[in-house]
Amino acid sequence: MSLDLSLLFRYRVSIARIGETDLFHWWESSALTDEGRYALSRLFRQTAEWAAIELAIEAARLRHEALVPPGEHLTLFNLGPVVEYTFTAWLQRVRARGGLGSIAAFPKMAGIAHGSVAEAFQDLGLPLNEIKPRLITDRAIQVAHSSSDELQTQPLRVLRSLLAGYGWGSRQQFLAPYVTVS
Repeated sequence: MSLDLSLLFRYRVSIARIGETDLFHWWESSALTDEGRYALSRLFRQTAEWAAIELAIEAARLRHEALVPPGEHLTLFNLGPVVEYTFTAWLQRVRARGGLGSIAAFPKMAGIAHGSVAEAFQDLGLPLNEIKPRLITDRAIQVAHSSSDELQTQPLRVLRSLLAGYGWGSRQQFLAPYVTVS
């Protein structure tokens, strides 16, 4: 697999953070906020950062799954069973080796702009390419159509298409980006 799992991790954590209640409020999570991390550190003294990350990513995944129409699709938080199995195994190895420092710094949120998604992406150093979506509804945005092999052959293209879909959202108005698969 040519997918850079540390990059996928960075994208997931960053989007999960942007969508939390104190920023764009796309899902009901405060796990990665200063308050959430403080509360989790009181409950999980040794693994608070990992607990925060897992809770925030799961909140984002559930929100995406609730909004994306039925059928074969990929989202940033569900790239299909093969990728998800590989990602989970990789994440467990990273945790066992010593944690976050070995893969990515926790997203710095102190100076993040609260104006637009584009500003938040810029503050986090995430790419936000403009796309012409294939379909927009009041709940989701289809950013592309892909063959089942494209995630294996051009994973960065698929990830960047999904990231671009977030640019169509705004504060408290989330459109779940997805790619249909055939």
